[in-house]
Amino acid sequence: MKKSIPLLISCIFVLSGLNAVAFSIETNEYISTTVEFASPIFKESKNYISVQMEKTNTYLLREDQPVLPSYIHTMLLPLGSMVKSVNCIPNTIESTVLTQYIEPTPPTVAGDFQSQYVEQDAIPVSYGEDPYPNSWYTWDIGCGIIDDQRGLILKIEVYPVQYYPALNSIEWSNTFDIIVEYDLPDEPVTFRDEYDFVIIGPSDYSDELAP
Repeated sequence: MKKSIPLLISCIFVLSGLNAVAFSIETNEYISTTVEFASPIFKESKNYISVQMEKTNTYLLREDQPVLPSYIHTMLLPLGSMVKSVNCIPNTIESTVLTQYIEPTPPTVAGDFQSQYVEQDAIPVSYGEDPYPNSWYTWDIGCGIIDDQRGLILKIEVYPVQYYPALNSIEWSNTFDIIVEYDLPDEPVTFRDEYDFVIIGPSDYSDELAP
């Protein structure tokens, strides 16, 4: 008699503008999605070369390191969930040698309570020999509200381009498969609709703070 493993397609989420399929195998919960990017675009200047990719939504900016495109993908999980693993797998990987060094992240200075970029002339760059970044992705978790839904926020930052300074070359992938495994809480985490708050402030503002 053949045994079968129950496979339940429970629901389909639309996250970060892409289709993400959530499903359950035995007691584990999974979310699987695919992100796609255009091929890199290279723009040469007098001193450096910049790397851009359409469909990314931010840049990896670390001082004294090259500026590279990145993509932040956000998922909302039920409160109390336990993330067991996150995998971000590149599909086809391509490479090319660059004609110039990639532009470095310029230093920032604080002014008027916000950071702003400082224009800089060409300076010798030394990015070491190790690939940068040394992983295709990173992730972290927090709590918050997205679209009026409170939950556990999983932020995955995908790095579609890796730079090899020793060879002045890059590797990139246009497609990544993201697979998240997590456990649901034993009981749903709920919150009261109303709370009592105490406002503490100087007595000069008592009238303004009074209900």
